[in-house]
Amino acid sequence: MSAPMPTRPVNPRLGTYYAIFASALAAIFIVAAMLDQLGVRRLLLSHIAIGAPLILSLVVAIATRTLEEREFYVAGRRVPAVFGGLGLAATAIGGVGFFSVIGAHYLLGFDALAIPLGITAGFAVSAVLLAPYIYKTGAFTMPGFFRQRFDSEVPGIIAGLLLLPPCFLLLCAELQAGAFVAALFTSVTFANSVWLGALMVCLMTVLGGMRSLSWTQCVQYLAIVCGLLVPLVIVSTIETNLPVPHLTYGGLLDRISGQEIATGAARTVPLPLVEALPGGAPQAAIKPFLQ
Repeated sequence: MSAPMPTRPVNPRLGTYYAIFASALAAIFIVAAMLDQLGVRRLLLSHIAIGAPLILSLVVAIATRTLEEREFYVAGRRVPAVFGGLGLAATAIGGVGFFSVIGAHYLLGFDALAIPLGITAGFAVSAVLLAPYIYKTGAFTMPGFFRQRFDSEVPGIIAGLLLLPPCFLLLCAELQAGAFVAALFTSVTFANSVWLGALMVCLMTVLGGMRSLSWTQCVQYLAIVCGLLVPLVIVSTIETNLPVPHLTYGGLLDRISGQEIATGAARTVPLPLVEALPGGAPQAAIKPFLQ
């Protein structure tokens, strides 16, 4: 078994850089909200809100490009735990995670809890049973680990083939979700959005491998957090005069419940899985929000 190679020190200013990125993203969303109040066309605002984080991610991918094998496959094994966690969080609550998990809970009810539990269990099992041994052997990938562990090419090839279907399905789902949102809010067609998304994935992967992906995932996490929190703070301030939405949930939920009762929203039961599968287009929501 080969021992891990020594690693270079991590840039101590990473936290400062990402604080600047987060401030810039928050400023973009605030400026977009101000432009919306001034009557700027919604189409232009949609292009800004979607394009700005993508451009920032591409800039980070270009800045972190590398030709070193160790950096390409495992980011030099020098990604701090905090930023590694941000990358995993961005992956977990990305397009597929955000739409599929929330939609599954909405349609299936409590039974959909199996999806996030399975994902979390998978991360835990990988961290306990696989990650330490991959690090000890110095392997870069799962196929490489099995190839070294069994001293044969066959297990590595089998592991690689087994990893292809889920990765391919996840990539297709992410591209479809991203293209759907882009086509819905911008003037870019669905087909062109798919091609642009695939091009972005290729650029981020080919330029720097895991090094580029690790740092761009941190940027995407900041974009997700800013995209969720900034509008929430604005709405909370408008509705309750308090810019801390976490302290206003009780009153707002009571108001939502009262409005649903007034409009006749009735209690519904979770749909069976066959009936809950999505149709050709979004349908009107009939389930009460609190449920």
